[in-house]
Amino acid sequence: MSEETALVAGFADPAGVIAGTCWKFGDATGGALLAGDAVSAADAELSESDQPLRLGLSAGEARGEVTLSFDQTAEAEGISSALGEATVEFELGGNKRTLSCPGHWLRWAVDPRQGSDVVRHLALPYVDDGLLLLAARRPSGLPGHADEVTTAWRFGPELEAAAFSQALVSTQFDGEKRPTRVGLELWPGEEGETHATRGAGTVIGSVEADGVTAAMMRSSAEGREGIGSYLLWRS
Repeated sequence: MSEETALVAGFADPAGVIAGTCWKFGDATGGALLAGDAVSAADAELSESDQPLRLGLSAGEARGEVTLSFDQTAEAEGISSALGEATVEFELGGNKRTLSCPGHWLRWAVDPRQGSDVVRHLALPYVDDGLLLLAARRPSGLPGHADEVTTAWRFGPELEAAAFSQALVSTQFDGEKRPTRVGLELWPGEEGETHATRGAGTVIGSVEADGVTAAMMRSSAEGREGIGSYLLWRS
């Protein structure tokens, strides 16, 4: 995997038994693992191959080996993304289990931190085992959300991957500037669609490493509840 690229990948069991996200920006790699109601910083390993993509996450006594195989892909402006199935072999409290759940990845052709003050990645479960996936970056020197360059897609087993024409993200923070809640408003790019798709997530827990804050969230998008993830890098 080239150090010029950047990657975020994740998976989430709809029942909330286990979920995780991991990232690679340049030579910095990190992860967050949700097991039960606890979110922990995780050592992360990512394979070089895109198909299937293999992840390894370990945090204390919790460990997961994840194989991601992708059914839907999309590309736009140097960003590629995919939705598929994750096979998760994991160990919790000495018990080993295997389950299948939705998984995703998003890759930038060039490290998005270059020339940026802020980089965001957001993944929210969507209707019918689908996914809302967003990438955003704020060019250096610009002040707020409205100045961010965003790319967002809707994926779903019964839907064609579709890009949105406009994506709006709002983030609430606590007194230590850690995200506590995220709101998402996506405006359609297809003719005939006139309403926005909305979603939100409330943070269960977050971890920080190398300027990255990664949060696992209880989320809802158009009535679909699940476990989402939010990654935020700040210079």
